[in-house]
Amino acid sequence: MAIETPTSWKDVKLKHFIKILELALPTELGDGENLFEGIDYRFNVLSIITDKPVDYFESLPINESLPMLQTTSFLDTEINVDNHQAAYTIKPIDKVKLSDFILFMNLSVDPYKNMATILKHFIAEDLTEEQINDLDMLTINSLFFCLRQSAKQSIKRSIRETSKTLMKQIVTQKIPALFRRKIKK
Repeated sequence: MAIETPTSWKDVKLKHFIKILELALPTELGDGENLFEGIDYRFNVLSIITDKPVDYFESLPINESLPMLQTTSFLDTEINVDNHQAAYTIKPIDKVKLSDFILFMNLSVDPYKNMATILKHFIAEDLTEEQINDLDMLTINSLFFCLRQSAKQSIKRSIRETSKTLMKQIVTQKIPALFRRKIKK
């Protein structure tokens, strides 16, 4: 029975990625004393992303199992969301409740482990956390990138608006008050 092994980040679901993050990284994936530690790590990763037990891969002949490990080399690269159009959209930031924004700020400390919860509050479409956990990592990173950009723009806009308001108060209230004090002296 042939097994389909993931070959890109598009093939890895968020729920699998979170489990991979929980694995203890080997000290080195290279050769020498840590060679087997690295191979064990790769088999654990392969087990997670294929939903097959490690025993399954260990029972395969070497000429079948090692090529499967090689297909996971994409995991050593960054997730590149350039030119990736997610099938979902982020709510406009002015439509987001303050409580959701505070939740985002608090959960962003560990974004991947909290990603389903974060995105549930910010995706315009009505998705459950389970559905979000089944999204691929390209889509997840694309949505999170859009969310971060939207939040940054909103914060900058708020700062500009606050600055304008403060300047207006200074010009309309403080300066005339100072001028009146100078005249009284």
